[in-house]
Amino acid sequence: KLTPSMIVIMDINDTPSYFGDLLPSSEWRIHYDIYRNFQDAKAIVHAHSTYSTALSCCEEVTELPSFHYMVAAAGGKSISKSKYATFGSQELSDNVCSALKNPNRKACLMSNHGLVAYGPNLDKALWLANEVECLSKQYVQILSTGLTADILSSSEMSTILSKFKTYGKNGSSRGTKENGAVVAPQQRSIKSLAKSPLPLNGTKKLQNGSQKKKPTRPKRKRGGKKKRTSGKHIN
Repeated sequence: KLTPSMIVIMDINDTPSYFGDLLPSSEWRIHYDIYRNFQDAKAIVHAHSTYSTALSCCEEVTELPSFHYMVAAAGGKSISKSKYATFGSQELSDNVCSALKNPNRKACLMSNHGLVAYGPNLDKALWLANEVECLSKQYVQILSTGLTADILSSSEMSTILSKFKTYGKNGSSRGTKENGAVVAPQQRSIKSLAKSPLPLNGTKKLQNGSQKKKPTRPKRKRGGKKKRTSGKHIN
């Protein structure tokens, strides 16, 4: 079982080195080179996930094509597949970086191996790795039917990539109506809800703008029964 104390610390200086008694992963070169070559890479996930690995082992599959618009989440119009090289080798790391630079992508398949993905933090790198695996599963299922995937055009993927620059963002960074990821309806102040003609919180709107609560049954008082004693009522 992996524990925090087993995480190996490395630097990314010109001469790579590690600290402590435990050796780093055999694929440390991939992590090292991605950090040094891609400024946006702050966290990296490398995995041998089932469907991504299956596709990476298919000679006929040279990339994960744009059968679905979410392919653009990896930064390109398709998800590249790097050339094969022995695990742990500098050649493998060079091949992965070449696939990521074609053009700048944030994830790629690794021939006969698996996948790699990076992001601005670990959560987003892990999310992207999972997204690539989900897309790989969907593509495998399409291929298993014997049908041909309907590939989105290059121009459509250019539009998608433009919109993805503001995907999941709010405020001034959410883009314009032309290139924003969301074509939003009219924006109104949260204070305008108080003037809304719609019923809110179980209340009924009156013509004068005030709100009247629905009538409720009076609560029965406990111990309200009267006892008879010697023909008199005692409260």
